[in-house]
Amino acid sequence: MKVHLQRAPADEPVFQFMDKKRAEGKPYYVYMIAAGNKFLRRYYGKVMAYFSSLEDLPPVDMESTGLHLTK
Repeated sequence: MKVHLQRAPADEPVFQFMDKKRAEGKPYYVYMIAAGNKFLRRYYGKVMAYFSSLEDLPPVDMESTGLHLTK
C-alpha cells in the first residue's frame, strides 16, 4: 500500500479512499489495512469479471497440472 500511495493517480478510487481515511484522522495501520482490503476486493472483482467474460474454455485436467487431489 505504501507504493500504491506514492504512485497512484489522485483520481484512483483506492487512493481516494485511503486519502479520505487519512484525512479523517485514522491511525496509519487502520487506513493502510482498510485500503489494502479495498484494493483486494476491487482486484478480485476485476479478475472474476475477466474470467466470466471468457467462454468456451475447456475444463482443466488436474492430472496434467501435476496437482493430484487425494482424499
